[in-house]
Amino acid sequence: MSEKKKHSGFEKIRKGSASMSAQISRTARRLSTVIAPQLTKLDPLPCLQTITRVSIKVTDIKKIHHAMENYILHNMTNFDPIGLEINGDGKSKMILRAELSAEELVLLEGQKRVTSIIFADIEDEDFTVAKIRHPISGIKMYEIVDLAHNGNWQIFSSTDDTGRCQIDSMTNCFRQLISMCGLSYVPNWWVVRSQANYLGQIEAQHSIFKENMMIVDWNLETENEIRILMLCFGLVQMIRERFPQMMTIIKEYRVKKAAT
Repeated sequence: MSEKKKHSGFEKIRKGSASMSAQISRTARRLSTVIAPQLTKLDPLPCLQTITRVSIKVTDIKKIHHAMENYILHNMTNFDPIGLEINGDGKSKMILRAELSAEELVLLEGQKRVTSIIFADIEDEDFTVAKIRHPISGIKMYEIVDLAHNGNWQIFSSTDDTGRCQIDSMTNCFRQLISMCGLSYVPNWWVVRSQANYLGQIEAQHSIFKENMMIVDWNLETENEIRILMLCFGLVQMIRERFPQMMTIIKEYRVKKAAT
């Protein structure tokens, strides 16, 4: 009789354990259904929804000069974070900011991380120019790619492998002339489209007094997600085109880090 009771007790424990495991599994699935999508998409930025233009500029150009000087003289590849401010509609009020370090380029709203951008090495044969990651999970959400290595880009979603927008490089004789004269650091501007629909453009400021600025324009109908991606592209091009020496420093930092 005692053996039967003991067996019955073990059976109840086994069934209870199985029931608890099933309940935990169901709870985990429900949580993953709710949480996982939040870790693979960008939160909207309301501050971008009511405006059609932002400007990007380096907050303190001396920090970039200092980083370059330390690299040339002392082979130092780590540097203090370099701030970039993002102003809305040509106004002087900063609505967002970004910080460039040897590890990443972070877009910030106040102290909140909006997204993290990782540069690809310029010499890489891969088509990827930069990766846009979730600010918390670090999951890669988008890739800026140059499929033909001809200056025409696409931004792909890493979650469903679909193109969010196409970015075409444009130039003309006037832009080439002012670039040759040193009034603009790049002779191109970039037109953003989605399924042949014009969404906006990104261009370097060609005023001699604002040569370190990048301007990002979009239509009123442009989705908030695309506005953020256009801003990210503007930040990437600001560093790659205006300060290519920083790309060299970042690459050397990665080489040293991998060797340790």
